[in-house]
Amino acid sequence: MARQRADRDVRAAQRPQLSADRRTRLFIPPEVKPADKEWRWVAETVHNAPNDGRVESALQDGWTPVDAAKYPDLKPPALPGREKTDNLVRKGGQILMEIDKWQFEERLDDQEAENAAVSQSISTAVDGPGMSENRLQVHANQTKFEHRRPIKQ
Repeated sequence: MARQRADRDVRAAQRPQLSADRRTRLFIPPEVKPADKEWRWVAETVHNAPNDGRVESALQDGWTPVDAAKYPDLKPPALPGREKTDNLVRKGGQILMEIDKWQFEERLDDQEAENAAVSQSISTAVDGPGMSENRLQVHANQTKFEHRRPIKQ
């Protein structure tokens, strides 16, 4: 019995292991991104249809498209018949956008404060005013929020 377990462990160790460092086509080497900027991929198309609302929303929130002239290594080769005249970084229906780090952190703080206020109002509506702090934490963990975070490399 011990021999079979040892053989199984050896075979398992020899199998290729998945790693968290797998690189997708949207991978950006960390040394390329400037320290004072946050980058995010924004869906420009969905199922080959324009997703203008998402891009417009990002532009209104202060995000700007990344200029490929500054980062020529990020620009993928143009597909035949689909050459773009602009000089933006695009991959797989996504467009790379950037914002100043201070602006991003300010908006993130505002979003977290808004989320806390929503959690408080939900908890008050469910349990009434004067609830304990521990009970509030339970409700906050059960409430789903959309978090828009930068690309973590």
